[in-house]
Amino acid sequence: MDNLNINGRVAVGILFQLVLFFVPIGIVDGQEKTFDVGQGPTFHLAISPSSEIVAIDGNDFRGGGHLIILFDITKEKKVGEFRYDPRNGAAFGGLAFSRDGKSLMAYGGERPGTIKYWDIQSGKVTKTLEAPGQGIAMTERWFVTRDFPECKTVKVLDLETWNQFAVLKDFPSKVEKAAISPDGKHLATYEYNGPVKVFELPSTKRLHTFDYPKYSLRRMMFLQNEPTLAVLSPGLALYDLKSGKMEPGAGFFPANAISPNGKMMAYQGEVDQPNDKDEKRFPKGLHILSNQKKKIIASFNVDPNWRPRQTQFTPDNRKLVAVGNGGIVRVWDVSKLQP
Repeated sequence: MDNLNINGRVAVGILFQLVLFFVPIGIVDGQEKTFDVGQGPTFHLAISPSSEIVAIDGNDFRGGGHLIILFDITKEKKVGEFRYDPRNGAAFGGLAFSRDGKSLMAYGGERPGTIKYWDIQSGKVTKTLEAPGQGIAMTERWFVTRDFPECKTVKVLDLETWNQFAVLKDFPSKVEKAAISPDGKHLATYEYNGPVKVFELPSTKRLHTFDYPKYSLRRMMFLQNEPTLAVLSPGLALYDLKSGKMEPGAGFFPANAISPNGKMMAYQGEVDQPNDKDEKRFPKGLHILSNQKKKIIASFNVDPNWRPRQTQFTPDNRKLVAVGNGGIVRVWDVSKLQP
């Protein structure tokens, strides 16, 4: 088992920020598309495997209740919606498309611990399953849950067969977050103020323990076709599962998203400026950074009063999608960038 202390990542991240100060770059206009899909606060975002359809869920202020909206970002039109009435104040826990893109799976729904399957073409519920415990991760194939309220046992379920794939017990503290690789071979867990642990599945053998700074971790995800775990909080760290080594990403920033191939990172905010006269060189807005070049490669104008609730790159790494309150979906074309 490998152990890695990355407290020095803070200093490395600060160094990358200084590098960014000397990269002339301007605001990019004309590459954003904005859509009003007619919804209140947005809680979750999922993107189809084809990178064409986005699913968002939240309160529907116009019609009441809760609503899941399907929007085709290539055809620029709404292609479906699913309404549900959350009893007892139950909130949604997550959204994911099936691997073939024909179904949308939603955790939570009408009561906690329920997963519903909607057929996208017909809009009908095809299956409803009772999920054990409390869900903490959901992908196209896998569902990860923890026992509640102890939160020290983690189960992995196959969403296609509903078979139990693996069980991990006796965590020393509460498991806060989890991520599972697309092929189901690796599971990463994060305990409250504790380390990031990586396990082999289905054997549950622990492969790595990465000591992590004592602040809240935002998100973990495994990269496409690579044995690499990406950790966002507040910047980016890339863990190579073969070598057990950590590679810092592009800067120590409050990252919103990382591309599935790990080449780009996005964050919305303000780059610290050495003087007020250099705003064009050090722009405010939504920034795309290259993790390899360690610098900003594009910046987009964003309304300073608009804040994204969820931000994701599409599976094909060609677009960045952000959704916020008021039913506003913004899409940026990043296909021509050179990360």
